[in-house]
Amino acid sequence: GGMIGAILVENNLLTDEQRQKCLAAQAKSDGSMHFGEIAVRLGFINKEILAIVLDAQKKYVHQVREEQSRVIPLPAELLEELPEEPSAPPFASERSERQGPGRDHGKEAARLLGWLAAALARGASDLHVMAGKAPILRYQGQLMASNKGALDGAAVESLLASILDEEELRTLKTRKAVVKCVDLPEGGRARCNIFHHLRGMNGVFRLIPEEIPSLVSLNLPSVVGKFTTYAQGLVLVTGPISSGKTTTLAALVDIVNRERRQHIITIENPVEFVCRSKCSLVTQREVGPHTMSFGNALRAALREDPDVIVVGEMNDLDTARLATAAAETGHLVFATLHTQNAVRSINRLLDMFPPEEQGQIRTVLAESLRGAVSQRLVPRADAPGLIPAVEVLVVTPAVRNLIHEKKIYQLRNAMQVSRDAGNMSFQEHANLLLEKGVIAQETHGMLCEA
Repeated sequence: GGMIGAILVENNLLTDEQRQKCLAAQAKSDGSMHFGEIAVRLGFINKEILAIVLDAQKKYVHQVREEQSRVIPLPAELLEELPEEPSAPPFASERSERQGPGRDHGKEAARLLGWLAAALARGASDLHVMAGKAPILRYQGQLMASNKGALDGAAVESLLASILDEEELRTLKTRKAVVKCVDLPEGGRARCNIFHHLRGMNGVFRLIPEEIPSLVSLNLPSVVGKFTTYAQGLVLVTGPISSGKTTTLAALVDIVNRERRQHIITIENPVEFVCRSKCSLVTQREVGPHTMSFGNALRAALREDPDVIVVGEMNDLDTARLATAAAETGHLVFATLHTQNAVRSINRLLDMFPPEEQGQIRTVLAESLRGAVSQRLVPRADAPGLIPAVEVLVVTPAVRNLIHEKKIYQLRNAMQVSRDAGNMSFQEHANLLLEKGVIAQETHGMLCEA
C-alpha cells in the first residue's frame, strides 16, 4: 500500500513484508505519520533514499495532474455539433422584451439550455462556457473541447445573462457570482455557477440527470444502503468538493422515498436532484428562494412534521446544533460535510462546538450518530471514467464508547475489529477494487495513504 511504498518495493528498496509492517504502524498512528517517515524510523531505509522517492512521487503526481487538466479534443461520436437552438424557447416572450431591445434572451437561453441538454444526453458531467474558448465539457473525468468555435466575451455574457432573472442579474452585479439550478428541455437539470474572472464572465454547469441513480449504478458498496434502515439518528456523507456527495445523498433519500410512508424534508443550496414523492411525501426547500438559511429551514422543519431531514451542507455551528438536536429527538437526519475521511468528519463536527458544549455534544453524538460515508472519485483502470472509493463508519457500541470517552484516535482500530457491522476503510475498499482490476496500483497506493 501507499504510493511511496509501491515505489520502494518496485525498486527493491523495501520488501513486501517490511511494507506491511510500515502500513500497520501507520494505521496505529491513525494516519498522523507518513509512510516514508515510519520506514526510516523502523530502519528499513535511510533519509537520502526517502528524499529521492519523495521527489519521484512529486513528479508523478504533477504528471498525473497535468494529464488530467489537459483539454483534449472531444471524440466526434460523443458530441456532434452542439445545437444552435432547440425547437421551443423555454421562456415567455415578454421576458426578452423586458430585458430590452437588441438581444433576444429567449433565443439565447434556448441555445444555452440546448447545449446543456446535448451534453447531458451524451454523458458529460459538466459544461464550461467562458470567453475566448469553445464550450468545454468534462467527460469521464477529462476536460474536452467541443467542436464549436471560440466564444467572445460579449457572446458569453449575453448567453449567461439570458438564464438569469432580474434579481439574479443584480446579485451578479453586486456580489460578482450567482448559483442557481435550471430545468433542461429534455428532462434533467443543471446547477449553474456564473461568475466574473480575469477575461470576463464564466459559467460552470454541473449536469444532473432526471432519474436519481441507484447505489448499484453508482458503484457504491451495498453496505452504504444500511443507513436508510435506521428509524432515527444522524448519518454523515462526506468528501471533498466534486466527489459525488450530493448524488450519494440523493440515492439514499430515493431508497427511503420508495420504501417508507414518511415525510422527507430536504434543505439544499441549490436543489439539484428533484425527488418526486413515491411512497413518502417529499418537500424540497432551497436556501435563498424558500428560506433565509439552513438554520432557519431546520428550525421550521421541526414544526413541519418531518420523519427524515436532509441537510445539504452542515458547515456552521447553528446548522450543526439543530441537525444533531433533530437526530436526538427522533428524526433520521442525513447531512454532508467537506472532510477527507470518516474519522475526521466526527472531529470536524465536534470542533464546530465551543469548549463549554463539548461534554454535552459528545454525549448527544455518541447516542445519535449512526455512521458516516466518506468518498472520493478515482480514475478507473478497467474502463474510461471515475469510480467512487469509499470509507464506511458504522457506529457500534464500541465506537459509541470511544466518542463518549474522547478517544476518537482509537476509531481506526474499532473499525477494523467490527468489520462484520459493515465498517470499511479506504484501504480495504481500495484492496477490493485492486483485486477486481478496477483501479491501478498507483491509485490503490494513494487511497491507502488517505
